[in-house]
Amino acid sequence: MAAFREEALVGGVCVAREEGLRAAPAPAEVDAVLERLARGPRVAVCWCEGRTARALLAGMARSPARRLRLVGSDGWADRGDVVAGLQAPADGALTLRIRSPYLAGFDTHYHNLHPRNNTRNPWFQEFWEQKFNCSLAANPPVGVQACTGTESLARGYSQEPKLALVVRGVYALAHALHAMRAARCGARPGLCAAMLPFNVSLYQAYLQRVRFTAPDGAQVAFDENGDPPPELSEYDVMSFERAPGNAETGAAGDEEGEVWHYVRVGRWRRGQLHLRGGRHAPERRAAGTEAVCSAPCAPGQWARAAGGSEAGGAARRAPCCWSCVPCAPLAVTRAPPLAGCRLCPPGHRPDVNRKSALAAVARPAALPCALARLAAPALGGVYAAVLARTVRIARLVAGAERGQSVPLLSSRAQVASWGVLVTPGVVAAAWAAARWPPTPRLLHPGRARAVLACGGERATAQLLPLAPALLLLACCAVAAIRTRRLPHNFNETRFIGAATYTTGVAWLAMSALYVALEARAVALSACASLCAGACVALSLGPRAWLCLCRPQRNTRAHFLTNTSIRCHIGKYRPAPASDRRVSQPHLASFKQEFRDTGVQTAGWSEAEAGAGAGAGSWCAAAGVCARVTRSAPPVGGEEGEVDVVITLLHHRHALPGP
Repeated sequence: MAAFREEALVGGVCVAREEGLRAAPAPAEVDAVLERLARGPRVAVCWCEGRTARALLAGMARSPARRLRLVGSDGWADRGDVVAGLQAPADGALTLRIRSPYLAGFDTHYHNLHPRNNTRNPWFQEFWEQKFNCSLAANPPVGVQACTGTESLARGYSQEPKLALVVRGVYALAHALHAMRAARCGARPGLCAAMLPFNVSLYQAYLQRVRFTAPDGAQVAFDENGDPPPELSEYDVMSFERAPGNAETGAAGDEEGEVWHYVRVGRWRRGQLHLRGGRHAPERRAAGTEAVCSAPCAPGQWARAAGGSEAGGAARRAPCCWSCVPCAPLAVTRAPPLAGCRLCPPGHRPDVNRKSALAAVARPAALPCALARLAAPALGGVYAAVLARTVRIARLVAGAERGQSVPLLSSRAQVASWGVLVTPGVVAAAWAAARWPPTPRLLHPGRARAVLACGGERATAQLLPLAPALLLLACCAVAAIRTRRLPHNFNETRFIGAATYTTGVAWLAMSALYVALEARAVALSACASLCAGACVALSLGPRAWLCLCRPQRNTRAHFLTNTSIRCHIGKYRPAPASDRRVSQPHLASFKQEFRDTGVQTAGWSEAEAGAGAGAGSWCAAAGVCARVTRSAPPVGGEEGEVDVVITLLHHRHALPGP
């Protein structure tokens, strides 16, 4: 067992537990050993003889919950008496069998033996009589028949599997005796006085030094322990399996009629293991068998070796048995061979594998610092889009009120105007990047302090690229105030105004934080991200939600809901309630103009207009279905004060005749 432990240590195999049993243990001893082995690995190596292995199999049959995968030594080999009646717990067991090749020449020699030609063996006649239950004497005893001479050793013959080992052993004894006689007696034939009395210790010394080639071609030699050296050792790896049908050599049947047998699944030769599998090898190798005392610890846990021994010292714990102890939230495991945990330095946190500490913030580099400079022009692009949308809507309504065609309202014109508004911010950001490069620099806020930060951390480099964006924000705020009384039909103005007001308040709050905090770049980046996100969400979010989630409401009928509304843009103020209530009979006293935003309606009389101002009128234009009516200034009113009525007509596009 000591040799096995040493070889296992060299091969990197950890022996988790060691248990001792007598050659013929009692059932209580076996049950206690199996109970302790069941707490650890599910594989046990049985370095024992056949009857001890059979006792373990009987214990596992009594308690299937404590069943183990056994690996037996050559004391078990392929013996059928070990597994007889205990085939189920022995299923899948691996055993070692000393390789013994088949001696074909021995069969011919053995079959030709007969009492007439084998006179040199004084015991052969007795063997013959016992084997065939007959007598070679001239007058056989009463009740014993005489041998007929037709008996044959070939009848019912099968060669013993370990016959080659017996032959090697006989030759080893002969070679040792020959070497001892030659050394003690010289050239004289037979025994001499120097060999008497026979010295067993001296003969054992000669036996350890023999080295010869056996009749089967194998090299035979022994080491100081009496075992074959590793380079000459040959073993067969046997697997005990269930196989329906006829049994092979060493087969044994169970109560259910199934056949169990040993199958050679591998070979150990000259220090190397060669596996060839078996009938059930693929599925068993895929499933595998867990053979560890303790599973590897999860990330953030360290393995604390279990010391001491079991009660009574019957089993010793190995270094491959441990218990997993979790580390603190901000701690990492120590690198082997050290055990335990260590806290991360201030400003650091554990990585994913909990083996090393990472910095809580990213280390400044040229590329991240350069990307941070893009926040200012990107924010300016958002504000430019909001301003362009607000001005476009205001121009549409103002043009409709005045009855004038509004130019530069196409998509290309809007993109061009957006580009013009964004250009100052891009130029300012490019100039600031050239003036203060974003390359990381080592700053010294104090004599005993050093800070690695992106280049251009001064206020001038940070605020100058933001100046165009802040100017666009101010213009957005002014436009939102000037267009606060746009018609309810143009409901996008409410969202634009909300986005403008929200971002304006956020920038006002950030200005105080920017002055008070030391990490100004972080505060500036956070505010820019918050403002840009809020602006996009408030201005475009409702429209995107309507298009994606309520597509049935994304129509002109929903966009233009009222049939008659009043709107006042800029300096225009609503007239008194008495003047603004215009009845149908008094409509002719007003100066009426019939226009829409795209096409001017022609050929309508005031009578038709008066009649068509009602709810039953139809449009005859190919553009937007709206009629704008502007009244004359009231008497005593301020100069420039106008009362405007926008009447929406039923929708029907019909081009007027030539």
